[in-house]
Amino acid sequence: MNYISDELYRWFRIYNHFFINIIFLFQFGILSLFYSYSFEEKKWRNVVEISLILVSSYLLVKYLVFPESFFLLHYWDIYLTIFPIIVYGVVYLYNEYEKPQELYYANLALLIHFIIYFFCYLSWPLHSISFQHDYMEEFNKTFSIYTINLGYITYVVYSIILLYQ
Repeated sequence: MNYISDELYRWFRIYNHFFINIIFLFQFGILSLFYSYSFEEKKWRNVVEISLILVSSYLLVKYLVFPESFFLLHYWDIYLTIFPIIVYGVVYLYNEYEKPQELYYANLALLIHFIIYFFCYLSWPLHSISFQHDYMEEFNKTFSIYTINLGYITYVVYSIILLYQ
């Protein structure tokens, strides 16, 4: 992945924000379809499908009307694609709590992963602001160490739960 982003920057002068936008849009689409087929109640299937259509349409129209925004990192787009997945996961756990669940641990792992990363994504603007001020240098170092370690720990827990499933 680093090689691809380095080559894209060398050839076209675009950063890996292009890939981040594609990954979040693809991840949102795939996981929305997963939850749409996982819900037994038609009401929740419709909610997931409607939100999939609305969010995907919004992002695609935004990227078509403003193509330069596809090469920038927008926190709103990340929040818009991750938060519904967290809601789907919580609703799935709530609706299927008393029934034997085939994908209980997989859903739990996804939920833990996305909740932790959602808070990491929420902290990105604070992290980027701290680069602009010298007096925040110590905070920036400490904050990035904790955020990176939290991401690693979450990924290990996520992988262990998926292996258990």
